[in-house]
Amino acid sequence: MTSRLRRWLARAIPPVYVALVTAVWLVPVAPLAVRATSAARAGHVSALIALALGALGFSVGAMAPARWLALRDWERNGSLYARIGVRRFRTIALHGDVMNRLRRRLAGGTPVAGPTIARRAALTRWILYNERIHWAWVLGTPPLIVWGAASGYALLATFTFLALVPLNLYPIALQRYTRGRLARIDS
Repeated sequence: MTSRLRRWLARAIPPVYVALVTAVWLVPVAPLAVRATSAARAGHVSALIALALGALGFSVGAMAPARWLALRDWERNGSLYARIGVRRFRTIALHGDVMNRLRRRLAGGTPVAGPTIARRAALTRWILYNERIHWAWVLGTPPLIVWGAASGYALLATFTFLALVPLNLYPIALQRYTRGRLARIDS
């Protein structure tokens, strides 16, 4: 394999990872949303309410102001996040230990240089952007889960609920843990 191909593969890993994780998340969410939309069109008020609350929750999460996402004092040292296994989760997360190791092996080095003050600011913005995406799903999905469970789609609702933790709650915890680490570096 040529070095050019190896570098291309190393760059392709993160977007492929994001696509796969997104697909896993959409497997239960999309059918619930489609069924709720069909039910709402058929005049089921509960489905319409679930969709409206889901859209509202999604919007609130996606547009959360920075002050809502500000780290609390108890989060800054990261001990709570360490206790719930966020450092272990980081191993398999986007740009985590496994991915970085594979990318270095393919590309023959670290694809991105270490953080500088300017890069840390950009990294913090990127982390906040990703945290908002996960908050949007965390706040937008529960109405669909409740509607699905109450409307005969218990298996889909259960799978969606169980997927919420590793695919959205743990990523939020990891983002907050990482921002706490960056804040400690800057102070």
